[in-house]
Amino acid sequence: KDKIPAHTTFVKGSATNNGVFKDGEITWTKENVANGETVVVTFKVKVDDNVNGDKILNKANVADGNNNFDTNETTNPTATKPVKSVFNSKDTNTSIDGKEVKAKDELLYKITYKNTTGQVQKVVIKDKIPAHTTYVENSADNGGTFANGEITWTKENVADGETVEVTFKVKVDENVNGQKILNKANVVDGSNNFDTNETTNPTATKPVKDVFSPKDTKTSIDGKEAKAKDELLYKITYKNTTGKEQKVVIKDKIPEHTTYVEGSATNNGVFKDGEITWTKENVANGETVVVTFKVKVDDNVNGDKIVNKANVVDGSNTFDTNETTNPTATKPVKDVFDSKDDKTSIDSNEVKAGQELLYKITYKNTTGKVQKVVIKDKIPAHTSYVENSADNDGT
Repeated sequence: KDKIPAHTTFVKGSATNNGVFKDGEITWTKENVANGETVVVTFKVKVDDNVNGDKILNKANVADGNNNFDTNETTNPTATKPVKSVFNSKDTNTSIDGKEVKAKDELLYKITYKNTTGQVQKVVIKDKIPAHTTYVENSADNGGTFANGEITWTKENVADGETVEVTFKVKVDENVNGQKILNKANVVDGSNNFDTNETTNPTATKPVKDVFSPKDTKTSIDGKEAKAKDELLYKITYKNTTGKEQKVVIKDKIPEHTTYVEGSATNNGVFKDGEITWTKENVANGETVVVTFKVKVDDNVNGDKIVNKANVVDGSNTFDTNETTNPTATKPVKDVFDSKDDKTSIDSNEVKAGQELLYKITYKNTTGKVQKVVIKDKIPAHTSYVENSADNDGT
């Protein structure tokens, strides 16, 4: 009798010499085996895919007459898959695999390898620095060498049963925005080649602000000129990429030089004291929240920029969105002076017959783009134009 060893699967039909497989055990029954006769039986097993440092042990039991023997035990060690872990560099005892990280956070990665191959091994560990991070100079311990974005550790003569542990640090890039920080290492020991498990650290996505005309909510007018009495529609888009459910609070102050359009805040936004607040409980990881509202540009806007940004809090993250900008045109100014004194306005002052008046028109382009400007001025009644007095190529 022979029980199939743990961590293996019996190869169907492989038992020779009429062996019968049942309930994880093969049985051979041989009647009338003569004195001096030899019986040889064989069978096959396949080592399981998930074997990981386990020893494949096997022995058979033989009963002949009154004798009952266990055979010697065969042993086949298997390699142990190395393990990758990630920590905040300030706390190397608590794994943060799967937890959210932020821009500028310093992460410590640890690779743990144990030699269970049954023999001395040369071990080479390689780890590419994850995307969206920067290697912390000289942080690779245990003789690790950093070159071309990868750290390499080479360990000669690692004894059977010996454990090798190596670490290094990276800093999360400042412009990380919803990307996952993924990392795994590769370990070669003798003829074995393993990729470790992959660690994952999600990052938050910065919410986005945009502005539209309510008549066309597909075409952004960020940076485009707005006019008095124009109605603007603002949209804030937030996506939860933090790796867990979040309570999200969005706040947006109504921009200067505008008036809130009553009841325009979608998605249960509440307007109070010049600010709209949206509170969303239980926003699932991967879920997107979009909120909008409208304002009307004031009648007396005059060259002022309509600027707006929102603030979003999700869990421990606080973000200001990008700022939208809509320039407005500046109304040109007309003034009048005595031609002998072009510094002191005489608007509304009495003038006399024969007096020479100098008119000045001042225009400033605050429309946000290059403009062709045409200025026209009719000579006022009761005056005569002074020949060639129009400057700046006036005709």
